[in-house]
Amino acid sequence: MVLGIPVTGGNVSLYNQTGSTPIHPSPVVAVLGKLDDVARRTPSGWREDGQAIYLLGTTSAELDGSEWSNLRGHLGGLRRKLTSPRNAPWVKS
Repeated sequence: MVLGIPVTGGNVSLYNQTGSTPIHPSPVVAVLGKLDDVARRTPSGWREDGQAIYLLGTTSAELDGSEWSNLRGHLGGLRRKLTSPRNAPWVKS
């Protein structure tokens, strides 16, 4: 578990493709927790049409796999730069 989170499935190979069309990686992770009050949970998805997405902090062109790219039908882009020292064992430059 290099990432510290179990990857339980998904297409995570970097070499998969159908003909000349690459298949984008789609890892599936498993994360569990306990809520003391389920009424205070953060819901997933949108509650109503017209809600906004706000980008906070430093941003870059690394928006592949984001909700922004999904809404705009954008596939591709730059992969996220892994700068954490925790990621160093599996990052190759």
